[in-house]
Amino acid sequence: MVVIQFAISIFMMIATYLVIQQLYHVKERLIGYNNQNLINVISSSPEIRKNFEVLKRDLQNKGLIEDATLSSSFVNRLGLSGGGFTWEGNDPIEGSILGICTVDESFGNTVGWNFLKGRNFSKDFKTDSSGVIINEAAAKFMGLTSLNSNTLSKRGKTYEILGVIENTISESPFKSITPTAYFLDFLPKNKITIRLKDYEHQSQTLKAIGEKFMATDPNLIFEYTFTDQAYAKEFTQMEMIRSLTSLFTCLAILISCLGLYALVSFLTEQREKEIGIRKVLGASEIGLWRLLSTEYIWLTLIGFLIAAPLAYLFMEKWLENYVYRISINWSIFIVTGSIALLITLVTVSFQAIKAALSNPIDTLRNE
Repeated sequence: MVVIQFAISIFMMIATYLVIQQLYHVKERLIGYNNQNLINVISSSPEIRKNFEVLKRDLQNKGLIEDATLSSSFVNRLGLSGGGFTWEGNDPIEGSILGICTVDESFGNTVGWNFLKGRNFSKDFKTDSSGVIINEAAAKFMGLTSLNSNTLSKRGKTYEILGVIENTISESPFKSITPTAYFLDFLPKNKITIRLKDYEHQSQTLKAIGEKFMATDPNLIFEYTFTDQAYAKEFTQMEMIRSLTSLFTCLAILISCLGLYALVSFLTEQREKEIGIRKVLGASEIGLWRLLSTEYIWLTLIGFLIAAPLAYLFMEKWLENYVYRISINWSIFIVTGSIALLITLVTVSFQAIKAALSNPIDTLRNE
């Protein structure tokens, strides 16, 4: 009973630790843009897009927003991937698949792109309409080391690579980054992203922005989502798994301690005459504590030897579901094994020390 209980407890401790580590590992991943005070406007219309620049300047002049942009996809949600891309050194017959996003010149500034090489799109350069910006994953996929004379082609049109940005998490944070290309003129731009001013009264600001949108299109219902909140929702399932494993781990440890305490109490009572005789014959309190505790330490170690390999195999299989994942370090098994031994010693020691300190006269008077 003790072996099975502690095997389950140790298994749950290892699993809980690895779930928490995986969650923190992904949460600390760089997202590649600034998602604070950034909103995705869900509601749009042809009238809004037609008058977008006028609406944007009006909102900026009134101090309601930092910047705003039109794109084919929101920064946190890549909408489309396509094949047929070619470049120097790539197979021109089959081509390759890249993520595709169409943006305007303000997109990079609005979302907070981090440039590794080159520059952003600019209205000062008319040739930028035939330019493209790629992310770090695309540069690595293409084997790009320099921007000199590098181009990307699709549908018979050649685009000059203007810059390389740091990878942005535009899909699940648990997945690898999709190599992505950003164009000025490729897909319809029907998504609006706004960066708010960094101050407290956001609700009033959003209400004022909504009024401006509805003044441009009276039939529009102004709806939006905060980008950081949408990103946080990606961790909902993992947070639930963490909470459940933590709960079951605490229950398993509690049941193990109660079972062990009851067993030690029963067996100590059965051996109280033996303990009394040993004390009369000169056994020390430390020696008696060691005598009563050693057996349960071995039982805990057996439970650990059963649980550790099973936990490793199970959690390794679970982690295979995530491209961006932690590796299982053997230190976790040392830590959990030590915690299990400590729990055993604390549980056993209460009864063991109590028996070792008892007066042998009281236990032997009935003999």
